Amino acid sequence: MRISQFLVALLFLLSGKLAIACDTCTIYFGRLSSEVTPGFSFGISEQLYTSNSLRLDGVSTPNPLNQSLETYVTRLNAQYTLNKLFAFQLNVPYA
Repeated sequence: MRISQFLVALLFLLSGKLAIACDTCTIYFGRLSSEVTPGFSFGISEQLYTSNSLRLDGVSTPNPLNQSLETYVTRLNAQYTLNKLFAFQLNVPYA
């Protein structure tokens, strides 16, 4: 029974992709890493993205009309902490 639980956990960990933490993860859940209490943590954050340049096929193009784009992205965050070394996090963006 113990071996099957280990195999299921191992397959679960290997099936996912490694992700690099974004700014939101670092700011809102990084501070919780010093306070290790197993259980759930929830949060909400908002981030502003600004772009003042135009690109065509990855190459900058002239911007004669001085166009810009500002987008707010709201994220709902949920984290379950197992111990000091392991935690699972879910980020759901809403633009």
